[in-house]
Amino acid sequence: MLLYYENDKTNALRFYNVSIETDLFNEPVVVRNWGRKGTHGKVKRVVCKSHGEAITAMEVLVGRKIRKGYKGFG
Repeated sequence: MLLYYENDKTNALRFYNVSIETDLFNEPVVVRNWGRKGTHGKVKRVVCKSHGEAITAMEVLVGRKIRKGYKGFG
């Protein structure tokens, strides 16, 4: 899920992308990528015990960003 944040007063142009992938051992991994628009940003990967746990983690992360003012595309 791709989110973005824009604030003209502070010149903030940020993106936040979170997805669920599987690693080589078929374990679910929550992948987060964030940074300033126009950059590659930073990446963090967290291995989860189950697909359900990964979905819950993703929902929590997205909820936090939406409460901070991030918006989705589309």
